[in-house]
Amino acid sequence: MRSAFSALLGSGAETGAALTVIHDGTVVAELYGGWRDAGLSEPWTPDTLAGVYSVGKPVAALCVLLLVARGRLDLDDPVTRHWPSFSVPSVTVRQLLDHTAGLVAFPPGLPATAFADWDLLTSSLAATPPAWEPGTVAGEFALTYGHPLGELVRRVDGRTLGTFLREEIAVPWDLDLAFGLSPSQIARCADLVPAWPADPLGEPGSWKHRALSSPPARPPRRSSTVHCGALPRFPPSTCTARRPRWPASTRSSPRSSRRA
Repeated sequence: MRSAFSALLGSGAETGAALTVIHDGTVVAELYGGWRDAGLSEPWTPDTLAGVYSVGKPVAALCVLLLVARGRLDLDDPVTRHWPSFSVPSVTVRQLLDHTAGLVAFPPGLPATAFADWDLLTSSLAATPPAWEPGTVAGEFALTYGHPLGELVRRVDGRTLGTFLREEIAVPWDLDLAFGLSPSQIARCADLVPAWPADPLGEPGSWKHRALSSPPARPPRRSSTVHCGALPRFPPSTCTARRPRWPASTRSSPRSSRRA
């Protein structure tokens, strides 16, 4: 594991990275190494944060499922029971969670700045006809998953998705995990320098194209640095950190990881 991790950093396949393995409740490996900035000047440290994109979806789902477990709503409740302005009475909470509600795209024509307007996106999505009969087909909500779930949490509980996550999950479980970051958290974030596909939007007119073009989610054509916590083209990003509180014997510093 250590040699494979070091090879990724040494080859340039990864600029910086971290890996923790927990077996039966015991940390058996914690590796981190490389750089957290595109300029290769700031080492990746145990508390470096990284945007995880769609890994945030199950975290949003967990917030809803906690409310289900507490009896605040039911999986088979119609969404309109908790969100009266939601336009499709047949869509259930379960269908929002399992990607079968057909809400795969926001309405066309929304500007990129719409990703900073929660009320605009949730109201637009609530008024959007589903792409198929809800419950009959599963299709990933690429950019539309967190918004209806977050709005459902807000309407049932009164707190935003970020506040609910912090108060009910992150703080009680001692996790460095967030939807929406403070300036001090942003300062710990790794830069993401992705290798985008040549044609990320797909065929014009396809559902993939519709899902990624309004608001425009197309990344810049040239490789560019994306800062965790400041992703105007994407839904709110989840960030996690390696916590530096485990036994020293399980740790590897950036330098020792590269040497291993």
